[in-house]
Amino acid sequence: MLYGRQNLSVVLFAAEIMPELITIQPSELVFRFELKKQLSCSIRLNNVSDEFVAFKVKTTAPKRYCVRPNAGVIQPRGTCDVAFTMQAQREAPADFQCKDKFMILSVVATEQTTVDDIQSKMFTKEDSQGICDIKLKVVYLPGDSAPSPAASKEPLAGKQAQQDQRKLDPRSPASKGSTSGRTSSALSSSRVRLSIVLLITVALIGVLVAYAMNNNNNNYYNF
Repeated sequence: MLYGRQNLSVVLFAAEIMPELITIQPSELVFRFELKKQLSCSIRLNNVSDEFVAFKVKTTAPKRYCVRPNAGVIQPRGTCDVAFTMQAQREAPADFQCKDKFMILSVVATEQTTVDDIQSKMFTKEDSQGICDIKLKVVYLPGDSAPSPAASKEPLAGKQAQQDQRKLDPRSPASKGSTSGRTSSALSSSRVRLSIVLLITVALIGVLVAYAMNNNNNNYYNF
């Protein structure tokens, strides 16, 4: 039991003293969306430590993006610009919402570490300590050739308003049809209620008759 507590203390202590290795500017990947065009944006990685830092970029949609460089080593207090290129899209996403995400992994490296030395196992908990990760989300902004989300909703809103107006106008066929439908529905409901009342009445009469016959049979005695 003591061994488990010691392990827990070590983990908590390591989490408290874990220094921040890099910062990212800006904190989101913003693409000005245009149909059938490659889109690009960039971020800057800032090494805020006094150590050499190795980094690697990961994403949930690797076939949609090209990242250069996708890994590297940043000198102490140095910077590195990373460019993101999104492949041309044939259609605009719904409401310009994107579910793609990126993650920047970083870990302390040595002065002799090169880009060729950076491998995925460097960023696994089994083979390395002090791994930092920063998540980035992708944001779309309407471009020149992309339909605005607000503009795409305006025709639908106008059409809905016209339909509502026709329903309110008593002279319109839609209003008359709606009134006729409500009348038919009311008649159907009344007939259903009347049928239910008749069924309940017949059932009660049957119960009363059975009860009376049962009482008459109980009046007979054996010799």
